Amino acid sequence: MNIEVQNADNVNHQKRVRYYSSVLTTSLMKKGESFENVPEVCMIYICNFDIFKENKSSYLIKRVIAGSNREVYNGLKEIYISANINDGTILSELMGVFTKDDCYSDNFPVTSKMKYDFKYVKEGNKMTDAMKELYDIFKEDFDQEVLEKSKSKWIKEGVINTLIMLVKDGIISVEDAAKRANLSVSTFQKYLNKKM
Repeated sequence: MNIEVQNADNVNHQKRVRYYSSVLTTSLMKKGESFENVPEVCMIYICNFDIFKENKSSYLIKRVIAGSNREVYNGLKEIYISANINDGTILSELMGVFTKDDCYSDNFPVTSKMKYDFKYVKEGNKMTDAMKELYDIFKEDFDQEVLEKSKSKWIKEGVINTLIMLVKDGIISVEDAAKRANLSVSTFQKYLNKKM
């Protein structure tokens, strides 16, 4: 599972998701390994705009056969989240916590407190706790065995990507981000340099 956060609407988002899903897939495979072992991959792409302009907080992309509309599945799941849309879903409530100033939700106390701490307190919660709340929303949609195997990896990747965004936006320092990700400053800086 890979979580990408995109604030700007200045790239080809679908090709970006396709590229990163391919990179993730190849990084999980060994050369010569059977195609039967190609892992299931879920790409969650969070934007602060309505990517498909249908006024929905989330879009699940499915592969279908033209004409029959029969769904065919190849192991790739794409979910696009419009963080700025409030359509009354639990997901849009969580996105409100992420995007609105001084927003608190009883449904997402860890994320709400984490955002408050980032803004007002020097020591904040670990980002992994907030990513677990996002995971809880989607966990029923996926094969539990696949999720358990990839859960810790995608939470860590999602945490690092989110912290990189916060550093780029000037909200937290590299040192604070490294501490929250449980990484050394030099290791976090390597992740940051890859994303620049």
